[in-house]
Amino acid sequence: MAATQTNRDTHGHGRGQRTVTAAEKSQAREVSLRRIGRLFGPYRWPLAVVTAIIVASSLVGLASPFLLRAIIDTALPEKNVQLLAWLVLAMVAVACSKQAGAKEGGAVTVQEGPGNAFSFSPSTVTVTKGRTITLDNVSNVPHTFTVTGQGIDLETQPGKTSTVTINLPPGTYPFICRFHVSLGMKGTLVVR
Repeated sequence: MAATQTNRDTHGHGRGQRTVTAAEKSQAREVSLRRIGRLFGPYRWPLAVVTAIIVASSLVGLASPFLLRAIIDTALPEKNVQLLAWLVLAMVAVACSKQAGAKEGGAVTVQEGPGNAFSFSPSTVTVTKGRTITLDNVSNVPHTFTVTGQGIDLETQPGKTSTVTINLPPGTYPFICRFHVSLGMKGTLVVR
């Protein structure tokens, strides 16, 4: 005698139990990776581009040790100046591409009220002039990001984000939450 599987009916009014039929079990088995893959069909090209970018950046990161090995093992012992110049040029290009990626991709985010504490995380923020900071209020009360006397005063509601572009001259600036400064909600902004 086969056992019948039962589940609570959560779609109805919550009354009683219902039996899972053989047809429902069969339908559940039809869910496959191929079916899930078809959902991504319209996004095939954007996914391919993103994957290609990830692979290319990984290969660039792997190139430096191989270029250095070629310099030490081949170009220098053979005194091949032309090969040495090409390898050094390639290493400089790899270093520049890594540096450009770090400058563009290094987003600066400050959490306001993590764990519903009256604090900023991180409390010391270092940026270059012209850089944008994202303020992420992760608490359940509004907060401000205020650099007094510098024209920076943003209010961010609970669960929301705000952005501010820092165009201050290089220096160190205190910032506060106007609503909670008396509770110690303050930090330091370093502009380089």
